[in-house]
Amino acid sequence: NVLGMIEQEKGPIDQWVRQQLGFPTVDDMQRVLSAEQIDGVAMAIYQMGRGRGFILGDMTGVGKGRQLAALIKWSLLKGRVPVYVTERSLLFSDMYRDLRDIGCSHLRPFILNADREAKVTDQQSSVVYDLPSASEMEHFRRCSTLPPGYDFLMLTYSQLMRRESSNWKVASVRNFIKDSYLLM
Repeated sequence: NVLGMIEQEKGPIDQWVRQQLGFPTVDDMQRVLSAEQIDGVAMAIYQMGRGRGFILGDMTGVGKGRQLAALIKWSLLKGRVPVYVTERSLLFSDMYRDLRDIGCSHLRPFILNADREAKVTDQQSSVVYDLPSASEMEHFRRCSTLPPGYDFLMLTYSQLMRRESSNWKVASVRNFIKDSYLLM
């Protein structure tokens, strides 16, 4: 049992995850993450901290997005820039709401997609985070780093699945991922 291993090695799960995520108290963390979500985050952090992958295969409605939001926060606290990859750009706004719900709405995504649905909106459809400017996109293309003011990268699978070997987005993302945590 992975949770048993973690508890034996790290101590009480809730306390360890609270420390990893920087919440002041366990109660603060439990206000935004359910017990099942905390367990999922614990297993993911444990594996990712050991340089291993982790598949979060919860059913619909358990809160995979909330867990991924916690892992985005954890990645940044560990000095790594997370890369959030999803099926459709409409889901970027869902991730924003999960980040907001755990107290991280200030984290600004660099959105690699250019379609109109890619903008991050709130529940009233107001734009919270717009697409990067042409000069910011050029910075990412040239340097494979986020421009100043951005905290993490957001993109869809389609951005990585392009067949053209000269596609700058694929090359830039691959270079960027080397020093990042990939969250899909």
